[in-house]
Amino acid sequence: MNELITAFPIANIAGVYEHHDARSPFEDLVQSIKNHGLWSPVVIHKETSFLITGHSRVLACTKLGKETIPAWLVDCPP
Repeated sequence: MNELITAFPIANIAGVYEHHDARSPFEDLVQSIKNHGLWSPVVIHKETSFLITGHSRVLACTKLGKETIPAWLVDCPP
């Protein structure tokens, strides 16, 4: 599997849906990213731009007005 980490345009991400883990309130995530930045890149399929993991992080960054998000672009079988 080939990987690449990049600043990926949030508007180009496919398959984002609202999913909040009850153990970690969404607003806490928003504040954490605002105060400390995003420490863990999301994972996006390289060819389809489909979001594999990181839905809440994408939504939090969107709420903060960010246009890009650190992402691992992976080339893996569907």
